[in-house]
Amino acid sequence: MSELSLRERKKQRTRTALIEVSRRLFEEQGYDATTLEQICEQVEVSVPTLLAYFESKDRLALAAEYDTLERFRQIVLDPERDADTLTSWRDVVERGATGVLSRRRAYVRRLEFIDSSPALGRGTLAVLQGYEDVLAQGLARDFGTDPDSDLATRLMATTLSFGNQSALRSWFAEGGKGDLLGAVVGVVDFVIERFPRPGADVTSA
Repeated sequence: MSELSLRERKKQRTRTALIEVSRRLFEEQGYDATTLEQICEQVEVSVPTLLAYFESKDRLALAAEYDTLERFRQIVLDPERDADTLTSWRDVVERGATGVLSRRRAYVRRLEFIDSSPALGRGTLAVLQGYEDVLAQGLARDFGTDPDSDLATRLMATTLSFGNQSALRSWFAEGGKGDLLGAVVGVVDFVIERFPRPGADVTSA
């Protein structure tokens, strides 16, 4: 048992080192100019080892975003969770916006970094689609619908995920000014108040 614990700690140290070294190299050289070989050389691991932790360079660059998505997935898909999906999502976006505002400059730099490469843009889209899928699964569980075939469920999940991103992007476009917290929570409230519930017929005229 202790051997497994030591192995897991070593794996966590390696993963952390890969993230930290890659972040520094991305800042110094730019995302596109940085190679996996350069990262591995400094961490003293092989490229196959890196790919065992992160399946691609963009997954490594967006590790923080994917980790946050995974934590939300665990919350929503926990069979013993107490809060419904909409409440859980509102809590997540509130905490996220509060965190952004507490480190405004760092977050603006993060968005500038993501905008520096089409690969990171595609990676961010994959993260948003991941949130959409988790939200759809959670809403389907709450309302007794099918997350794949029920249009109202999917519509609500899509708007919650991409609407939050739209609010963040609008705030970024305004130079990090404006009421970010009000905007992201406003998206959730708009969906709760105005959208048809999962299971509703949204195809009728």
